[in-house]
Amino acid sequence: KTLMLLSACLDYMVFYGYAVEEGGETVGGGEPEWIRKHRALMEAESNDDNNSWGRKRGRKRGDIPQDTSSVHKLLAMLPSSDSDGEETVTDYLHSLTPPETTTHIKLVYASRTHSQLKQVLGELKKVNHENLTSIVLGGRQQLCINESVNNHHGDITEKCNDLVQSETGCPYWQERESVGNVRELVSRLSALKTFDIEEAVQVGRSCRACPYHTLKHMQRRLAAITLCPYPLLLNSSDTWNLDKNTIGVIDEAHNLQDFIN
Repeated sequence: KTLMLLSACLDYMVFYGYAVEEGGETVGGGEPEWIRKHRALMEAESNDDNNSWGRKRGRKRGDIPQDTSSVHKLLAMLPSSDSDGEETVTDYLHSLTPPETTTHIKLVYASRTHSQLKQVLGELKKVNHENLTSIVLGGRQQLCINESVNNHHGDITEKCNDLVQSETGCPYWQERESVGNVRELVSRLSALKTFDIEEAVQVGRSCRACPYHTLKHMQRRLAAITLCPYPLLLNSSDTWNLDKNTIGVIDEAHNLQDFIN
């Protein structure tokens, strides 16, 4: 079943994700007509909602100033995130771009537990997806490599956030000192193409860089395929970059209602 789901999703991603428009015709794939009609309907409803809001507020789209040069001038006067020009972890992670060979259609595959995701990962390795980077996400309980946080008896999330925001910071996640380590971690994980939580932790320890925070940024900027437990997907405070080009699969969904309740 899992192999069938993955094969169907990957086939859709490859066939329609590389489609290009030439002379008004779709070449190299194209979405089914019913999907195009549904998207057109959703976009029309969205535009109607925006126009309705504008009328209620007594505004029109044309009322918005088109000359933004003054805004750009003000932004240029603001200090950068790193005034001395030294690259930070944030600068590096924000500069990550997906490879040109990837598809614009993404897959988020969620299951109930990490052990079930490990089985999904085993099936994924059987499928040819060499051009599609896959990322496995987990919580701090699975990915944190800082022993002082792992051995904390209270809230691990709160302990992690307090440490990262403190003056000393976390030795595995510092804006300036960790740039080289994080860069190496991203490079090594990207080269693996497919890896599980244990491998991410092992490589993170070797690089002395936090796999938890690094994987979150890699998922947003590099991943074509994301595997995660659905509690992380449905009960996360993080903003997921999900849009109309994202395929969502929730496996083992018979447990979903119990989790929501």
